[in-house]
Amino acid sequence: MIINLRSFAVVSALAILAAPALASSESQRQFHYAVAPHSTVTVANRSGVVRIAAGQSGQVKVTATLHSDQVQVDAAQHGNRIELSTRALTNTTAEREQVDYLLEVPADGFLDVTDEDGRIEVSGLLGTSSLQGDSAGVSAENIKGGRLQIHTVSGPVELTNVRDADVDVVSVSGPVEMKDVCGNNVTVNTTNGRIDYTGDFAGGGSYSLANANADIVVTMPLGAAVDVSARSLRGTVENAGSYYTRPSHLTGSPDKGTSSVTLRSVSGTIRVTKQ
Repeated sequence: MIINLRSFAVVSALAILAAPALASSESQRQFHYAVAPHSTVTVANRSGVVRIAAGQSGQVKVTATLHSDQVQVDAAQHGNRIELSTRALTNTTAEREQVDYLLEVPADGFLDVTDEDGRIEVSGLLGTSSLQGDSAGVSAENIKGGRLQIHTVSGPVELTNVRDADVDVVSVSGPVEMKDVCGNNVTVNTTNGRIDYTGDFAGGGSYSLANANADIVVTMPLGAAVDVSARSLRGTVENAGSYYTRPSHLTGSPDKGTSSVTLRSVSGTIRVTKQ
């Protein structure tokens, strides 16, 4: 056998360039599982970014980047359930416990993710997702159908292009921003987090946006088919149209609405505008 050393050197150099750059204290672990339809994937993380996107049917692919040698990733498969968790090897800081996860999962599966500090990002899924964070922010985009459950303490929530899904968002102080979100049941509850909704409330569903001490801002297109009820107990209701009169209470079906929209606040301002 004759080996061309020059070609071998070039190939080796290209392989090195293609590999992701890791800091001296970082390491990567990769996992690959075969699953049946409607699999369940759970991730329990202490600190870091968890990114999950729809991948090939029947395949779960995981790349975990460990940012120190003080953490370990425990991974296991139990039938049609994949479990991933971050485990600290010593009593250390959250920064040294950081692990970033990159997952490709079947779109029709069930997803259960907990990340205390960092960020959770999901896209392209069709099944049910339960996403929980303390200070971790949560974003979901290009979701169709299924159920989306999000709970945070102070982490912000961003939803973009979520269609025909049941949505349930609960946060203490994290702001919630929604663009083009529609479904049979869409519910958002915060204590001190501002709520922004931009879209048409399509689908003839039931929408409930409520908080205690922050603003609720709704922007919808002219001609949106909605039946709106808005009330702020100690705050005000601002409406850009001409069909409501009272400053703190707004009800009616200005566009012969097919979707029911309820806006409630204790002391915040509720603002409804049309584009």
